[in-house]
Amino acid sequence: MSFPFCSVLCRLVLLLTPCSIAAFQFKCADMICTISKWTPSEDGTFLLDHVPDENFVLRLLHLKTDSLNVGMLSKVIPVMGTVNVENSPVKSVTLPASSNVTFLWVRRTHLSEITFEKDNVQLENLGIAKSRLKSVPATVVHLEAVKAIRIVESHLSTVNLNVFGTLRRLEQLDLSRNKIGFLHLTVTGPDAFPRLNSLFFTGNRLVTVSLHPFNVMPALETLDFATNRIVRVQGRLLSATMATLNLGQNRLSAVSCCGWNVSALSNLQLNNNNLEELPVCMEEAIPNITTLNLMSNALSNSGIWDRLLTLRRLIVLNVSYNRLTSAVFCAEWVAMQNLDMSHNRIRHLRVPLARQGLDIDVGCNLVEEFDLDDISRNVSTLYMHGNPIDCGWNGRELGNRGENAQCKRANEATCS
Repeated sequence: MSFPFCSVLCRLVLLLTPCSIAAFQFKCADMICTISKWTPSEDGTFLLDHVPDENFVLRLLHLKTDSLNVGMLSKVIPVMGTVNVENSPVKSVTLPASSNVTFLWVRRTHLSEITFEKDNVQLENLGIAKSRLKSVPATVVHLEAVKAIRIVESHLSTVNLNVFGTLRRLEQLDLSRNKIGFLHLTVTGPDAFPRLNSLFFTGNRLVTVSLHPFNVMPALETLDFATNRIVRVQGRLLSATMATLNLGQNRLSAVSCCGWNVSALSNLQLNNNNLEELPVCMEEAIPNITTLNLMSNALSNSGIWDRLLTLRRLIVLNVSYNRLTSAVFCAEWVAMQNLDMSHNRIRHLRVPLARQGLDIDVGCNLVEEFDLDDISRNVSTLYMHGNPIDCGWNGRELGNRGENAQCKRANEATCS
C-alpha cells in the first residue's frame, strides 16, 4: 500500500527548506517509512509529523549522527512499533523507559554502546548485527518484556550469561558469529531463565564447553555450538526439554554422554569433527534420538553398526564422508527412513531387514559385487553411483523395488 500524497508532500518540504537540509530523503510505502541521510541536529524532527498513521516500520538509513535517543521518535512510535537503524555511523543508542518501540534492530553501524533505561515494558525484540559491541550491555536486565535478543556479527569476546537469567519473558538468545572464547554462567536459582528455549553460539571461538551450567534452564529446547573451535565437551547434560544439540563443525576427537539424562533429545549434530568412535554411553543417553548427523568424521567400522542399531527410533542417519569399509546389517532398522553412507570405503553391502520405504545412499564407495537378495524388498531407493558397480534403483519411479534395476560397471571414477 503506497501513499502518493506523502511523496508529493516530501517534495514540497524539500523545496521550501534551506539547502543545508535538502539532502535527506523521505519515502513511505507498504507500511514502511524510510528516512535516508537524515541529520537530526540540523534537520530537526518536523518530518516525523508527516508519517502516515498506517505505517508500522520506521527505517533510518545513513543516519548522520553519532548518537541516537529513540525517545526523539516518540511522535510516530504510537503507530510505529518497529525501528530499524541501518548503514549508519551511530556509535551509541539510548532507549528510554517511556519508549513504545516493540522491535529495535540496529545493523551495519559503529555501535559500541547501547543503554536501556530501567522499567522498559515495551521492547519485545532486540536485534544488533555488524556492530562494534565488545560486551553485552549491562542494562539489558531492564528489558522486562523482551522475548528475543540477537547480538550477532559483532565483537563480543567474553559473555556473562547471568545477565539474561532475570529476563522472565526471554525465549530466544542468539549470540552467533562474534568472537566469544569464554562463557560465564553461575546462576542456579529456580527462577532463572524461566522461558528461554533457544540458545545459539554458532560461529564463535569457543574451545571448551561445559554443559552442566545449562541444566538450570527449565525450558531449553535448542543448544547450538556449531562452527566453533571446540576440542572438549565436559559435564553432564540433564534436561527434560532439550530436543536439539548441535556440536557440528568443531574439532572434537571424542565425546562422552555418560551420565547424561536427555530423554527428549531427538536431534544430535556431530558432523564435521574428528571423531574416530561413536560417543561413549550414547545408547543409554539418547534412546529417543530420531536424527543423528555424523557426516565428515573419521569413523571406521569397529562395532559402529551394532551400536547404532540399538537406537530404535532413529529415522535419519548420516555417516557419509567417513572411513567405513562395510555395511552389513544383521538386525532390522526399525524406524529408519533415510540412511546416508556415501563417500566412504564400503566394499560390502547387505541390508536384509528394513522398514517399508527406506532410502539408502551408498554412492561413491568401493562396492564391486552385488546380490539383489542381500537387500530387503522394503528398500525403496538405493543410490550406488560412483561405485565400481552400480545396481541402484528408485522404487518410486520403477514402481516396484529393484526388479527392473540393471547393474552397470563404471568405466571411470565419478567421485572426487
